Amino acid sequence: MANSPKQLMANTVASQTLPRAGAGAAAVNDADDYVRPPARPLVKIAHDKPPTHPQQVHISVVGANMMRISWVTDDRTSPSVVDYGTSPANYTSSATGDEPATTYTFGSAYTSGAIHHVTIGPLLPATTHYYRCGGEGAGEELGLRTPPVNLPVEFVVIGDIGQTEWTASTLAQIGEKDYDVALLAGDLSYADCNQPLWDNFGRLVHPLASAD
Repeated sequence: MANSPKQLMANTVASQTLPRAGAGAAAVNDADDYVRPPARPLVKIAHDKPPTHPQQVHISVVGANMMRISWVTDDRTSPSVVDYGTSPANYTSSATGDEPATTYTFGSAYTSGAIHHVTIGPLLPATTHYYRCGGEGAGEELGLRTPPVNLPVEFVVIGDIGQTEWTASTLAQIGEKDYDVALLAGDLSYADCNQPLWDNFGRLVHPLASAD
């Protein structure tokens, strides 16, 4: 959502101008003056909240009027519940996911936090809904705006975003736009078998992923 708080870096993303179709190989080489920007450092997002606090919140469309809310808690006994409504702090509906939440291990050195999934709805189209994960006192209120039911529907499409300062810049620019649905094409975090980096990626994209 364009009006959601975004605490991401506001750098400029470099872009490449592709050669014109039909240009010969020599012309393409002569005209190709693009210089790849240097690698940027990882953006580290520490989790300094209580174990029951929902982190890495992200939403996804799972039907014409339904949304799936997913998040992680360090406390593996935290409930999978989402309270929601169309007015701030006025939750007229509640939904519960599967209990207990799932976890996974990677080798002998990493065990994930509790991974929660809850589907909420039916929701009103083109309407801002306010929600909180984990029940009263667990986490802050978040907001999402549902897509419209009629065309036009405006999409933003991103992929191969990693989790560096370039990523933060890209996310900041997306956050300044007004659109209906975000599509994340893949190659999400480049964690490269370093599983804690998946958690870091989830925290980095949280401001956008929890709202669109």
